[in-house]
Amino acid sequence: MKELEKYFEEIRSGRIKDYVVLGMAEDGETIIYINGRAPVCDGLISEAQIKATNHFENNLSKNELRNLLGDLS
Repeated sequence: MKELEKYFEEIRSGRIKDYVVLGMAEDGETIIYINGRAPVCDGLISEAQIKATNHFENNLSKNELRNLLGDLS
């Protein structure tokens, strides 16, 4: 949480101008807050997708990943 606080401070100070915040509330509601230039935010979202895919592929077995995402074939 401390790492996130550091980034929020940088956003508040104006040092970070383009950002995307993704989250999920306890009730399952998806929260997406986008601020900044469209091409930069699009790149941020793409990078987040790549990192999430790599994270799950490296930390879940193929069966666990298939159960989480459903069979996409």
